[in-house]
Amino acid sequence: DGALTDEACHALLAQYMPAHVTDARLGMLRQTFWVAYLHRCVLVFDQSDEFNYNSEHDNLGSTLMEIMLSEVDSALRTGQERAWKAEAHRQLIYDFSHPDGPKFSVICTMPDLLVAEERDKLRALGFELPTVEELATRECLDQYLARALSLSLDERGRIPAIDTFGFILTLDFAVKLLHIHERVACRRPCVIEGETGVSKTALTRMYALLVNS
Repeated sequence: DGALTDEACHALLAQYMPAHVTDARLGMLRQTFWVAYLHRCVLVFDQSDEFNYNSEHDNLGSTLMEIMLSEVDSALRTGQERAWKAEAHRQLIYDFSHPDGPKFSVICTMPDLLVAEERDKLRALGFELPTVEELATRECLDQYLARALSLSLDERGRIPAIDTFGFILTLDFAVKLLHIHERVACRRPCVIEGETGVSKTALTRMYALLVNS
């Protein structure tokens, strides 16, 4: 918008962009995705009254920005073979179903591994952190996917299409669906690799059916 000079923009990029993203041997694709991802997040923030008119929580903005930066850093690392129950991966969920702009949720794949200070800070900001036991239930996973993909839940608190088409939803599948959705929302390429039989086709088919249901 002209508020910053090109030199100032480049200085900020150099300050915050991780080394594994700026590595010249990898070309510009990762840097392009990094910028596109953060641009999407900033546009979401611009639409959110909860964020722009926040007067209750002093560190809401800094906390959301910190999660954003760690999230895109994780998404762009080489090798995405992840054991979600072995790390406290945090991901923002944007819920566009509210008339006053998007609301924010946070999913953490292993909340028990969060340091107590971080866990307390998120809860003080009003973010509900499901327990490990809750993350193993369909109702919890369906709720997060419904928020992210703007889907309706049935009277049982489930996404009907998942049952209709006979999919098995796990934490691993749910997080991968969220990752795919972020790449699609950023209009970035999404390449899925894996051995035969690890459910690559089922994952992409589930995503396509959900976003078109």
